[in-house]
Amino acid sequence: MLEQILRKHSRCSSRSSSISISIESALGAFDFLNTEEENGDTENHHDASVFDHVMSSPDSTAKTADSGIESLAKRLSEDTQLGSSLGSSPLPPTTENDQVDHALVYHLVYCERLLESLGVYGPLKCREIYALDRLQKQADIIDSLIKISENGSDIDLLSVMSSLTEDKSLREFWARCTDQNLLYIQPEKLVTCLDQKYGAQLRSKYERDPKRVLRHLVMRLLDVPNYDPETIKPTCIVTLHQFMTYFKEEGGLQHVDAVASEINMIEKLCCEDSDTVIKTILQLKDVLPQPQCIKILGVLLMGSDTEIADYIESYLRKINKNKESRDKALVVFAEGLEDKTLRSEQAVTT
Repeated sequence: MLEQILRKHSRCSSRSSSISISIESALGAFDFLNTEEENGDTENHHDASVFDHVMSSPDSTAKTADSGIESLAKRLSEDTQLGSSLGSSPLPPTTENDQVDHALVYHLVYCERLLESLGVYGPLKCREIYALDRLQKQADIIDSLIKISENGSDIDLLSVMSSLTEDKSLREFWARCTDQNLLYIQPEKLVTCLDQKYGAQLRSKYERDPKRVLRHLVMRLLDVPNYDPETIKPTCIVTLHQFMTYFKEEGGLQHVDAVASEINMIEKLCCEDSDTVIKTILQLKDVLPQPQCIKILGVLLMGSDTEIADYIESYLRKINKNKESRDKALVVFAEGLEDKTLRSEQAVTT
């Protein structure tokens, strides 16, 4: 169904095109999600992809903030030229809705890099489990975009947003962010809108540049290893569906303050002043911090400062008394076994 819509008004040649391969790969993952049998022996083929020439990251499924969209655009252009030379239509695949086209390309490219995590096994196959969960969500998003395209070029933003979330604050915020494009915005536009709404609050509460926090949040939303507005490609976008999915999972817009609080704690745990580190550990009491903070505690436990290590051991003993907190901490440390950072691996095995 997806290929039929994407190839409307475009005659298919006998040779399979690069975009066809990309779409089939993404849809193939969704078929795999519906199977009941596990196939752990399937070989993980590392074919050339749009991400082969960029640096990988242990903490995200992407390797650049561009997320491969420019490379896919180049492949589409080459496919168009090939179709023209073979006598078929030179028109690229389209849904006849430019906004849906842009959003679909983003989500299909995201599917492609999620597929790269399949077969990347660790002790608990964490990366694969998370990739499968995200692929299922992307399947729902692609299905939603297809339905939007069936309504022609007009987009009923209120109706689309209502189908994605009941959170009125999320819907109102996105509506304020958009201009002529309703289904996607530029990442830096999102940063600016978040800064207008939360900048003063973050600056007052955490005494830091709020845009640093907000760009880190956008980095997480895009699931990329870094986000630098100076080097970000024009093709990098934040789609309505990705925005809503991310903030729904994180509990709404209050997540902005939670990210700022987490970054503040990370900086304190990583500072060179041992008194500040110890004070931060004591402030945790028996509360479990965010996963990244837990991993840092594990690294500090392996450090040369025995006094800090003693405080961490005392804190972990408190956590151990609460089954729910203990189980969550164990999951985080298990995830750390798949971390490509050697110190993290050493910490969680201690």
